[in-house]
Amino acid sequence: MSDTTPATTAPPPEHAVIYVGAASVSLVIGRQDDKGQFNPVESLDRPLPVARDIFRTSSISRATVDQAAAILRDYLQTMREYGIPSSQLRLFTSNILSEASNHEIFLNRLQVHSGVAPSLIDDGNMTRLVYQIAQRLLLKNPMLAKGSTFVSHIGPGNTRAIYFQQGR
Repeated sequence: MSDTTPATTAPPPEHAVIYVGAASVSLVIGRQDDKGQFNPVESLDRPLPVARDIFRTSSISRATVDQAAAILRDYLQTMREYGIPSSQLRLFTSNILSEASNHEIFLNRLQVHSGVAPSLIDDGNMTRLVYQIAQRLLLKNPMLAKGSTFVSHIGPGNTRAIYFQQGR
């Protein structure tokens, strides 16, 4: 009896995350380990003056939109070199974009160039991410976790502060 089950190809072990922030665009390529943790393999960061445009003119300039598209094109090329399809890409944006009068045009351009719908990180999720990063830092540095630790995140339009006592 022959096996007629079609062979399936496993997705590449790498995944990619692109974050369009207030002042830069970052790409992180990583692999999940046996415990489900995301371990970075490559990290790229390029400046992009989104917040500057928004604070100056309440919109994102055409030059900045074009620059973002060029950065995305370069990052997608890097993903292709790793063999990562767009289905393995997550695209996030800073909530500062919602302040721009032309944010829908900018988000649409990101989606057209990447093939992925961008997800806006709201204030609550950003605070949660800062907290999670701080927790990981405390776990890796037990000396920090023993005492009191103050963590701050200073963004373009807000500031977050988290205070830990003995890692909590």
